[in-house]
Amino acid sequence: MIALILSALVSADVACAESGHSWSDVDAVLAVMQNRSVRSQQPLWQVATAPSQFAKGCTRVGKRLTPRHVLAGFRASLWLLDTPSWMDGNVLYFCSERGPKAGCARWRERGSWAVRRLEEVGATRWRGKLVHRYFSDRRSRG
Repeated sequence: MIALILSALVSADVACAESGHSWSDVDAVLAVMQNRSVRSQQPLWQVATAPSQFAKGCTRVGKRLTPRHVLAGFRASLWLLDTPSWMDGNVLYFCSERGPKAGCARWRERGSWAVRRLEEVGATRWRGKLVHRYFSDRRSRG
C-alpha cells in the first residue's frame, strides 16, 4: 500500500513537471515510465526518481500540482492510463521541443536517435504546439 501511494505521488510530480496541464501528454509521459519500469523490473517510484531521467519538482519548474495530476499518478500506479494508439511497451524515450538547446534539439545535434537505433512513433501537442516526441526502441522488437 505504501509503495502504491509513493508511486502515485512521485508519478503525479513527474507528470506535472514534464507535461504541466497538457493532459494528453501526461498519460503518454507516465506510460513511458511504466514501460521503463517493466523493462528494468523496478518499481514505478524507483524509475521515476532515477537521476536525470524525468523532470521532477513540479513547483520548482514553475508549475502547479493539481488534483488531476494526483489522479493521473494513481492511474499510472494502478496501470490504468489512457494512452495513444501508437504507445506500446517499446516506447521508452521522449524529448521536449521547448528550445533550441534543450530536449530534441540537443539530441538531434548529436545524432543520438540514429546511434541508439530509435524510431519516432508519435508526438503530443497542446494548444497546437508540439510538446514531446516519443521514440521506440527497435532493438526490443527483434
